[in-house]
Amino acid sequence: MPGTIKENQRLLEIVRSLIDKGESRTPEETAALEVLITLIHRFEQEHYRPERAKPHEVLAYLMEEHGLRKQDLRDIFTTRSRASEVISGKRGITKEQAMLLASRFGVEPSLFVEPSSRL
Repeated sequence: MPGTIKENQRLLEIVRSLIDKGESRTPEETAALEVLITLIHRFEQEHYRPERAKPHEVLAYLMEEHGLRKQDLRDIFTTRSRASEVISGKRGITKEQAMLLASRFGVEPSLFVEPSSRL
């Protein structure tokens, strides 16, 4: 596993060059590529822990992706003002609402729940 960010970047360059070879890669190069990808993945999991998006950010993103407006979620939040409070982060998403949102968007309910109150 790479020990430093610089080593990780060097391995990423090697991976890119192997990927660019496409079908002309030898079986040995393909095996090396798989090993390098695994090592890079492990390094990045340990060193680049991205912050988890907040539930209201996930909701806002999904709404935008699906072309929805606040009034389109009245069946979940009952009023447009309640939806506004949730989308702005002023009000949390209940577990029941998380289940309904997950069903609506085809995602895991845990995306809509703060980490301390996982489903």
